[in-house]
Amino acid sequence: MKKAITVRLDPDLLQEVRMKAEDENRTLTNFIATALKERLRPASRGERAPANGQQ
Repeated sequence: MKKAITVRLDPDLLQEVRMKAEDENRTLTNFIATALKERLRPASRGERAPANGQQ
């Protein structure tokens, strides 16, 4: 079952995310969930995702 959460975002970031979601014809929730899944994908293969965008 999916769980609702509260997330605080900078207004400028939120606007940018809303625009990207609209560009991809996705809901805001779907866009954020997909972005998180893509970011975490390396971890599901036993690898650690880089912290803070580090390579």
